[in-house]
Amino acid sequence: MVYGEGLGLKKDSIQLPALISLSKKKGFGTYFGKGENIWSNIHIEDLADLYVLALEQAKAGSIYYAENGSSTIKHLAEKISEQYGLEPAQSVTVQEAVDTFGPAGGYFGFASNSLCISDKARTDLHWKPQHQSIGQYI
Repeated sequence: MVYGEGLGLKKDSIQLPALISLSKKKGFGTYFGKGENIWSNIHIEDLADLYVLALEQAKAGSIYYAENGSSTIKHLAEKISEQYGLEPAQSVTVQEAVDTFGPAGGYFGFASNSLCISDKARTDLHWKPQHQSIGQYI
């Protein structure tokens, strides 16, 4: 899950702004089902730094994962409730996620897990993310 403000034409990422928007609309931090699904996360500037390092130093064919922590969707919903003065976070059905974000966004965007570990990027390329994890960012 990429977060932070980008510098290009589209400044926002997808998932976190969508979750904030839906939560504001509903009046409470929103998660789907039990909200126990976990996503790795990375700030856009840290991701850009890794791209530069990979372009400059990586061997051809190398694969690197980028993350600087992980969070459950429920935890993000709780943080959204706190940050925006909304009612306590609540669950809605996965079907509502599908109805709101389509099958790809509902099933794969908010009702799934997406975990990775960036240890290879940190050791091989000496990459050091500078930004805090998403839970502190909201």
